[in-house]
Amino acid sequence: MKQELSEGVLKSLLKNKPDTGRIEVSDTKRPGLRFRLSSSGQAVWMYEKRVKGGPKRKHTLGKHSKEFGLAEARAQALLLEVEAAQGVDRVAISRAKKLEEEATKARALSVRQVLNLYDQLHLSNLRTGEERRKQIEQSLLEKLDLPIAKLRRADLQLAIDQKASADHKTAANRVRAALKAFTV
Repeated sequence: MKQELSEGVLKSLLKNKPDTGRIEVSDTKRPGLRFRLSSSGQAVWMYEKRVKGGPKRKHTLGKHSKEFGLAEARAQALLLEVEAAQGVDRVAISRAKKLEEEATKARALSVRQVLNLYDQLHLSNLRTGEERRKQIEQSLLEKLDLPIAKLRRADLQLAIDQKASADHKTAANRVRAALKAFTV
């Protein structure tokens, strides 16, 4: 339903909340701004706007309260509209920030922890998974407690070269395959 929202309209909606489901009223004064009221009485402000050159994004502005009423919701919606017109995508920025935080946490894991995860996710499904894990552990024995971010390509090549220099060419090739699968 579309209607110009006012404090009177909001009071009326809050008094006559729906028995089941929810109602949503779009503000005609600030296009994209919506007032959503559920049967439990929870009232929320929403805003939807297409980002310039990008997708349409929905934002939950906050719960309706005395501190966050119609004027505050319209002000927030205006701010989001200006950002969207400039091409700023808050959702994409938030996702990128989360991914960066997860990557930072992942870089702090040790080689042993990553190997354990690799074992759970991949090696446990292979018939030769135990053998593959032993190959990786033996090859990286001195590096298992290093953070995974400190593991260098030279460390991997050294493990392969040591196997090959002991005149175990076939074993060196298998180690190379195991390390490649583990680090890719």
